[in-house]
Amino acid sequence: GAEAFAPSGGHMGLRSASMQANKSPASSDAAAVSRRSFFGKGAAAGVATTGLVQSAFAATPALNSPAPDFELPSNRDKNIGLKDLKGKWTVLYFYPGDFTSGCTIEAQNFQKNADAIRKLGAEIVGVSVDSAEKHLDFSKKYGLSFPLLSDKGGKVSDKYGSALKLGP
Repeated sequence: GAEAFAPSGGHMGLRSASMQANKSPASSDAAAVSRRSFFGKGAAAGVATTGLVQSAFAATPALNSPAPDFELPSNRDKNIGLKDLKGKWTVLYFYPGDFTSGCTIEAQNFQKNADAIRKLGAEIVGVSVDSAEKHLDFSKKYGLSFPLLSDKGGKVSDKYGSALKLGP
């Protein structure tokens, strides 16, 4: 099945890999990048820790452990769960919220690299605590071609060690 990976800064998923792909001269040529090298570069889980934001690394799945199960509503008017992703390469990324500057840039970078990621045989799935309706507005406004999942209450974010605790 799916596997989780260990924390090392950045959002859970392959945010760093997508940013590296933007800087790589070979990034526009998916054939020049193997799936293993693309997904091996910069794979990071967890949450960046700055100022009043603290990470939840204690809950991060252990390296090579099965990914925690989930099923969440999506902006596609259907639930999507781990069972739907089984056997597929998936960039499952967690972000704090729709329409925030950093998260918007992150989603736009995933969209910018969506074709290259798909050519490598992977899909992109975003997760935040916003509602499926807000995800729909966000995806329409920015032309996102991948599903966004609503983790109201943050239970799945907690399981993956990407929940944020704001404050001292």
